[in-house]
Amino acid sequence: MNDEDPDYAARTIAGMVFGGSPNSRLFQRIRVKDGLSYGASAGFSIPTKDDGARLVGNAIAAPQNMPKVEADFNEEVAHALKDGFTANEVEKAKKTWLDQRSVARTEDSQIANTLMSRERWDRILQWDAKLEAAVAALTPEQLNAAFKRHVDPAAISIVKGGDFKKAGAYP
Repeated sequence: MNDEDPDYAARTIAGMVFGGSPNSRLFQRIRVKDGLSYGASAGFSIPTKDDGARLVGNAIAAPQNMPKVEADFNEEVAHALKDGFTANEVEKAKKTWLDQRSVARTEDSQIANTLMSRERWDRILQWDAKLEAAVAALTPEQLNAAFKRHVDPAAISIVKGGDFKKAGAYP
């Protein structure tokens, strides 16, 4: 998948709901509810005109907390796949994403980066306007369908770094 895929807007916002903000499911579960990490996040990394999209997540936690962090992550993936995202979650994420884009257009460096990127990929700013309209029109059903289409729990790889034996977190 790349940023021209029909699911691009839905996956972008699904990534925000799942792990892309302090209000996201991952942050609320791992940091706020369970207090296991200083932070937790995830989102989709979707390239321009390439086929290398992936779900990427991270959490910084004490080694002894890692088994529970991993379990929480897997449970939240399963919950999102089974029950989907709510209308409230989707609306909040859409508003946050659209507001961030609007603010970015007030910053000279962001405008310059956007213009350079559009030039590189032979696009005009109308591409951004179409994307923002697509995001604004997204429904929870579209996000849930895209998440289910593109997230396979069996294909998730979890990479950890730390002194887990010393912490007694793993045998």
